[in-house]
Amino acid sequence: MAIITQTRRGNNIENEQDITEPTYGNRLEIEDLRSEYIGAIQRSNGYSSLYNCHGMTFASRRTGIYKLIEVNKILEEDNYCEVPLTEVLPGDVVLYYSISGDIEHSGIVIENKNHSGIRIPKILSKWGISFEMIHLVQNCPYYVGNIIKYYRNA
Repeated sequence: MAIITQTRRGNNIENEQDITEPTYGNRLEIEDLRSEYIGAIQRSNGYSSLYNCHGMTFASRRTGIYKLIEVNKILEEDNYCEVPLTEVLPGDVVLYYSISGDIEHSGIVIENKNHSGIRIPKILSKWGISFEMIHLVQNCPYYVGNIIKYYRNA
């Protein structure tokens, strides 16, 4: 099932609400992720496939946005501009790009503190059908040498 979701320009964003319960295998996978990424903090209490990371980041947890063309449409039509790491603020968006240039994951910056001269943003993101997690930008399953970019909408 989809809901009406639009960009600022009024164009529809293709989306899908998935109410499928996670399988036992999904639950084991999720528990493995949680134990692998020490220091990441679980924010939500339950499993939810209703929305994905892009749905959390761009659609207020109401639905999943699965097509990259839709995420790119949001970036363009909602006037997002890339922001250098030194200027990143809470509320900005982080996108994890693969080497091939595809957007693999998204989240919301909640902090960007200076640690011994290095900026290391803290992120809120949703990991698959599992939980919302609070984690350092590189301490998540979607960072595997990927390119990380930050955006702010005007």
